[in-house]
Amino acid sequence: MTEKHLIVILVVLLFSVVVMATTKTFNDYVLAEMKLYPTDGSYTYEWSSYPGVTQDLIYQGMTLVKGDPRHRSYCSGITFEVFFLSYLKYAKDYNLPESIGGLSFAQMEFFRRAWYGTSGDRKTIKTALEAWGLGYEIDNWDEVRPGDFVQLWRHSGSGHTVIFLEWLRNTSNEIVGMKYWSSNAGKGPSEAIEYFGPSGKSMIKDQTYCLRVIEPKDWWLNKEKEAS
Repeated sequence: MTEKHLIVILVVLLFSVVVMATTKTFNDYVLAEMKLYPTDGSYTYEWSSYPGVTQDLIYQGMTLVKGDPRHRSYCSGITFEVFFLSYLKYAKDYNLPESIGGLSFAQMEFFRRAWYGTSGDRKTIKTALEAWGLGYEIDNWDEVRPGDFVQLWRHSGSGHTVIFLEWLRNTSNEIVGMKYWSSNAGKGPSEAIEYFGPSGKSMIKDQTYCLRVIEPKDWWLNKEKEAS
């Protein structure tokens, strides 16, 4: 192989990597980030005094959230962590500002608290994403994609913040349940399955909110257009 041929091959490979990186959707980043969490029992679920994240989350050079030194987490914390880390990696690949939605440090803390539903708001991530214009609810559930975020509530009164993987359907193709990823009781970061139903621990359909994060590159493009 000549030196010229080698250079051509390297250029093609580099171009392929760049194209691949810049055609990934935000949901792709979310799904990739999920896979980085160990499933060997070293990362566990616990509703603790820590804010439910497994590592320190640094925003604009300052610590937004302190991670649990024992890698414990709970649902709203782990989903926020995945959202946060996915956004920063997306921004780096697309050469975007690392400021999430242009939010200041103080605004980002308000956003996080809304995501967690600390005020008692049951729409949690829906409120957070829509209030800051970073995402929207998907009304047509046939359009929900792996990597979307979901806030669900059960007839028992408990709730869960999760990342959608797929719908479970009956023989009539009706949606009867959901496969998702989150920090789950007894397992920590893992996949789980739940079903909709009329009572008990089953999920409530009209209190299940499916959200999609707007592609950050599109968000910043729209911001530039509004400013011009």
